[in-house]
Amino acid sequence: MADQPGLEEMTKLINAYVAALTPTKLKSFRAIFDYRMIRNDGRVARICQESIVLKTDQQGNILFLLALVSDISHVKRIEKQHLHLTDGAEHLLFEVNKETNECRPVDLLSKRELEILKLLNQSLTSDQIAEKLFISPHTVNTHRQNMIRKMGMSDTSDLLNFLKVYRLI
Repeated sequence: MADQPGLEEMTKLINAYVAALTPTKLKSFRAIFDYRMIRNDGRVARICQESIVLKTDQQGNILFLLALVSDISHVKRIEKQHLHLTDGAEHLLFEVNKETNECRPVDLLSKRELEILKLLNQSLTSDQIAEKLFISPHTVNTHRQNMIRKMGMSDTSDLLNFLKVYRLI
């Protein structure tokens, strides 16, 4: 596995997060993270793993955990590793520093930014979004550029794909 050190740091964060959850919140726990794997033919695949609690016992211990694994090489073009933790209400996003393998928190998008992204995801133009939200098209485009910069993406398509993979929109 090409991203083993980062995956180890993400595992520590996941374990600490799960340990701090109440039994009620544990039922809504979800962790989504990615890593690179090197295939037998030498090609690199970007893998996304999503872990979801299916069942807990009366003490709040996890009895069944579902892990969904997908090849996201076609949608995630940036080479950074990410981790999204949620208990259904709280959302935390982390990015792995490739030099130190430390996980640093990433600021999530504001409600207004997410609102604009959801409309962009519906293939609405900036003019249509502006009309719907009672703002100017220039404001929509400013939000779009700010979101791309904030999340470290190259364009709106990368941003939308990233947020879909991590179930943030």
